[in-house]
Amino acid sequence: AVEAVYQYELSQTDLSNGQCDIARQRIEYVIQLNPTFPGAAEKLAEAMLCVGVSNEPAVAQVTLAPTPTYDGRSADEIYAQARGYFEAQNWDDLLPTLDTLRSVDANYQALEVDRMYYLALRNRGVARILSQGELEPGIFDLNQAEQIGPLDVDADKYREWAILYLVGQSFWDVDWGQAISYFSEIAAVAPNLSDASFYSAQNRLADAQSAYAILLVDQARFQAGSKQWCTAEGMMSEANSYSPLDPEIQVTATWYTEKCALNGDE
Repeated sequence: AVEAVYQYELSQTDLSNGQCDIARQRIEYVIQLNPTFPGAAEKLAEAMLCVGVSNEPAVAQVTLAPTPTYDGRSADEIYAQARGYFEAQNWDDLLPTLDTLRSVDANYQALEVDRMYYLALRNRGVARILSQGELEPGIFDLNQAEQIGPLDVDADKYREWAILYLVGQSFWDVDWGQAISYFSEIAAVAPNLSDASFYSAQNRLADAQSAYAILLVDQARFQAGSKQWCTAEGMMSEANSYSPLDPEIQVTATWYTEKCALNGDE
């Protein structure tokens, strides 16, 4: 599941960069891993359409686009500004400044510029995941940093947490058991990890458990209607393990237990 989310995220980057065929291959792989992956079928259609368009003969068109603003500063001046942003840990302004520097002189202080790119992407990605609830942009930043150099253990761990959160979120309202499985894992190590709505992993786990308990109670009642007493009793017991049953429902669960002991599943 983690690999499926990771490849899906990469496919979105590929589509944005016009790498349609690579995106198509990634999404097909995602569907192989998880045929019900949310949104994969739609994105596959988009990628295939993109591939079809990109394979069409090019037709010359006149496009009116804004002319980029010329930056007349020297590489030394732009580098000095970049250093100021770097020292202030202003990653949002540092990254476009480095882009400008590279456009002016691609070889200027190449190793140090690469280092600043790496640290800006790494640190912004971690902040997005841990502090800002921007999980997908955070993953994207860390993926970009990894293209420059290997991630450290902590950054790689934070990226994995974000991916697990997104996987768990993909099962929300679809498969409560799977949602509980993923959010149990995240809540154990990062209970306060949240998405952009600041819905923490710990709160998601509690809500998923409550919703699953309600679903199990409904299923138990359905089974009891067919005199599947032991099956119903087991579902009530499982529901209670996720969220304590209300007294009224507990009475029904006790009755199922008694019927199971006397008659079994009829």
